[in-house]
Amino acid sequence: MKIFALLLLQSAVNPAADDYAEQPKPFTQAHSQAIGCVAIIALVADQQKKGMKGFSHYGGLHEKGPIFAANVGEQVLKETAQTREVIAFAIQESAREQLPLLSSERSADLSKRMAICLPLLESSTADAIIAETPRISADDYKNCGAIIGVMIDRDDRRIDNKNLLFENLSWRYKQEKYARTANGSIFARADILKAKARFSSRAFDDERIAFCQGIGS
Repeated sequence: MKIFALLLLQSAVNPAADDYAEQPKPFTQAHSQAIGCVAIIALVADQQKKGMKGFSHYGGLHEKGPIFAANVGEQVLKETAQTREVIAFAIQESAREQLPLLSSERSADLSKRMAICLPLLESSTADAIIAETPRISADDYKNCGAIIGVMIDRDDRRIDNKNLLFENLSWRYKQEKYARTANGSIFARADILKAKARFSSRAFDDERIAFCQGIGS
């Protein structure tokens, strides 16, 4: 896993350019999604290299993975002006959070995650990697927060870490909708509670749940 992140530190632009770097910008959802894909692909590639069962059907990732990581890192660096160290740390943290997906009990969840990330891996350029990541709306975060909230109330065990997922979705909805509003967190929670009431009697298919996991991870 570390080798993928280290590539971002080793492949560098002209160090002197750092003296003239623009002010760093926060990662967008598209950047976070691509970083998360770098992390999960690195984890799966590591399992393949160790000869672990249950990972070979994703294709050989150990050669493509580092190239993908370098392309994503370069694109994120250019668009955010964040340092390579910050980007590498983000990959490491995402890998830590996604590590449970490697267990045999979570193979279905891993398959859903890889279904999102493998098309990005095959993208021919860094521009395509970021551009092909769909734009997530504030309503997506709100509705997914409501869905996960309902799943918590039902003790639905199709996914783990529901409480953390709910907090992530709530925070991202607040950032999208009420970032410049005083007491934005209160307004965001109120909106999600209203949506939760609408969803309380509904059933949620696995595709919808996988989408919510993806934008909340």
